[in-house]
Amino acid sequence: MLVIDDEEPIQQFVRDALEQRGYEVDAVSDGESGLRQLGRKSYDVALCDWKMPGLNGREVYERLCVERPALAQRVIFITGDVVNEKTRKFLEEHRLLCLPKPFSLLEFRGAIKKTLTAA
Repeated sequence: MLVIDDEEPIQQFVRDALEQRGYEVDAVSDGESGLRQLGRKSYDVALCDWKMPGLNGREVYERLCVERPALAQRVIFITGDVVNEKTRKFLEEHRLLCLPKPFSLLEFRGAIKKTLTAA
């Protein structure tokens, strides 16, 4: 699993939750680094912050649709912002999961399970 989030506490929370379940986890702090990492290694799921400096989550997703379309459908977005109507519509049209921060461990695990079983 790859975590792309500019907030260290979120990276650590997600890493701990996944590693407790036996997943191997890498983490990066921005979209460009995330895309580079995705080019070097194969991942089952990418967890990506929606709003980050540099490339935001939507831009990462759009690049993945071109470069790694199978993985693009296994992206879970996480965001601390209220999802506006334009963002909500985009997520719904593309059938993408988005977890609002703060999210519970139960919500997080459910999103991972849903994404892995849909793959």
